[in-house]
Amino acid sequence: MNIIKAYYNHILDIFMDVYGKSIEAAQAGNCMKVTSLSLEILQDLYARLSLLKTNTLFYILTEEPDMTGSVYITPSKLIELRNDLTKSILVLSLLTVQLQQRIHTVMQLLES
Repeated sequence: MNIIKAYYNHILDIFMDVYGKSIEAAQAGNCMKVTSLSLEILQDLYARLSLLKTNTLFYILTEEPDMTGSVYITPSKLIELRNDLTKSILVLSLLTVQLQQRIHTVMQLLES
């Protein structure tokens, strides 16, 4: 495992320790957001969140047409869900494409 992957694994461990109970206890109408992580890290976080005992809905926010399924949500569908105050929602939001490209470049430099 490279150092960057280990770093993000540790960050996600801390996130789950700090926020896991709050997410499990989220009430209907709560809407939470985690932003500025890469898709790979968000997918890992999604998998960890899915292990919680909660009624909170989790989605990775995307506008990419090839990203479909129960894991992903479009902005328009998210607005519909946010208007339904009977559900609690946690949205995982991707890094911007430009920032993802910069991070990828830096990671390649670090690994070489």
